[in-house]
Amino acid sequence: MPNDTPELCIDPITGAEVLYAPQRAKRINALVREPLILPSSDFCPFCPGNEEETPAEVYRWPTSPDVLWQLRIVPNRFPAVATQLFSDSPAYGQHEVLIESARHEDDWLSLPIEHLAHVFEAIAVRLRYWSTDPRSQYIQVFKNVGSRAGATLGHPHLQLVSLNYRPERILKELHHLEEKFPTLVEHKNLMVQCDGNYATLCPPVSRVPYELWLLPRHSAAFDALSFDDYVKLAQHLQATLHRLEAVVGKVAHNVIWKLPPTGHAHLPWRIEILPRLTTFAGFELGSGLYVNPIRPELAAVQLSSVLLPS
Repeated sequence: MPNDTPELCIDPITGAEVLYAPQRAKRINALVREPLILPSSDFCPFCPGNEEETPAEVYRWPTSPDVLWQLRIVPNRFPAVATQLFSDSPAYGQHEVLIESARHEDDWLSLPIEHLAHVFEAIAVRLRYWSTDPRSQYIQVFKNVGSRAGATLGHPHLQLVSLNYRPERILKELHHLEEKFPTLVEHKNLMVQCDGNYATLCPPVSRVPYELWLLPRHSAAFDALSFDDYVKLAQHLQATLHRLEAVVGKVAHNVIWKLPPTGHAHLPWRIEILPRLTTFAGFELGSGLYVNPIRPELAAVQLSSVLLPS
């Protein structure tokens, strides 16, 4: 099939339906490569000195109150779920914000490796905490970078939402990933980078241009890793982000953890990175299809060819 021929693909892991339309990449402004725009305001509630503008913290690093915090976790002032249990509604849960740095201008590429490892360790601490609550059935961790990706504050942060509802779609998806994992990591034409601990690839049915999946090459749950494991993850993830930025620039993107629901810790987890280079418009909203002008094989070649800084 010619490379510019449209093709409809269904992801056997996620069930996503994607219409590859490479000819649309020839349009002017086919990909939104506008510079990353962060929300701005004259006041930031996440900056040091403004701690009273957030709910009381539930975690901080370093833990000593005598030194300036480098990251802290607070309940979200505007939760997406009902934080008080009044009924059996699946809308009950907890919604927290992990403020990743005291510095407003930081991002995952500017953070020292050890600091980013502490971010991952903090996520694990909260995952273990919520796993002890029998009402917590699923925890979604995500990060929105840039206004186009849904961020409403420019200060580096990510979010955790605990639900008393288990999305069956996620459970099925992770079962499928468990089945397909051995063959997935053998797709050399989709591999972006691989080491003894982690592999990053463009999924065979990519919903958006340059979508990336970071997969562990071990069976340990995310919240069961050692600090050294988080350091290795931080190193791998920073290298991945360097590749992405070299190819598409500093653009808005979402980072999504796909974690097993409660009681299914044996299932594999992954981290997804979805650059916001296209617009979900009328056709996509009407048909439910993702339209992607960049095939994953081409994206993987471009990303894997980037020379990393020494």
